[in-house]
Amino acid sequence: RGINSFELASESMAIVQRRFYEDFPQHPKEEPYGFATPSTMKPTQVECARGALNQLPPWTTISGDIRLTPFYDVAVVVEKVNGYIQELNEGMETKIPTRGPCS
Repeated sequence: RGINSFELASESMAIVQRRFYEDFPQHPKEEPYGFATPSTMKPTQVECARGALNQLPPWTTISGDIRLTPFYDVAVVVEKVNGYIQELNEGMETKIPTRGPCS
């Protein structure tokens, strides 16, 4: 039984983004300083192994960026995001949902 790396990456990214927005919501100082948007984490590119349409891709890479307002500490954000990923890696079978019985 194989793992669909594209599905795994998509579900993992959704979890990481959700946790990012929970831990780094709109900061109270953003409005008084005129920030139009809060801190964001956005996937902007997805790459996976090419193959036939009926083959599971063995690897997938998601790239993107995090934009922080100056009210959050970059080192803290990096540590938190790395922690999310470590937790997902350690509990892959139980922490990442699947899209059906054979995903």
